[in-house]
Amino acid sequence: MDKSRIYFQTLLKVLLFLVGLSSYGQQVILSGKVTDSLQNPLTNANVLALPETKDEQVRFTVTENNGSFKLGLSKNQNYTLTVSFLGYTSIDTIIKTTNKDLNKNFILKKNTEQLETVVLDYKPSIEVKKDTITYQVDAFATGEERKLREILKKLPGVEVDRLGNVHSQGKKSPKY
Repeated sequence: MDKSRIYFQTLLKVLLFLVGLSSYGQQVILSGKVTDSLQNPLTNANVLALPETKDEQVRFTVTENNGSFKLGLSKNQNYTLTVSFLGYTSIDTIIKTTNKDLNKNFILKKNTEQLETVVLDYKPSIEVKKDTITYQVDAFATGEERKLREILKKLPGVEVDRLGNVHSQGKKSPKY
């Protein structure tokens, strides 16, 4: 019993090794380097390979510290290769794999398009001035409230009891 189990485990290991070898044999390696126009390596640049056929998987990698990358692709396939990095213009190119490994280097140019001035129109939802706290109720209301009590319960530090009395910071608010 023990001898047959060892035989079975050895056979299983050999089969798994052969399956791994056969899948490796169906791939070619695309390698290269991504740099900027001054030949500085671009670390963590994206390299994306979109296959032309739908039965193939999308392949993806990022560059190393020296700008180099390696990507396993299927043999005899067409891919649209996209190389991108934040602040640089992306490069799209079509490559056709053969039975041999490929080496391709890419030089990305700085993106000259910039955003216009960004203006933030922001009002804080809570404003504290000396002994007065001002709430922007719109920031707390969702539109599903039917009564003022429901909105008041959402304000931080505000409580409404069963009789409708409003307490702020533990003190009863004056009636108007």
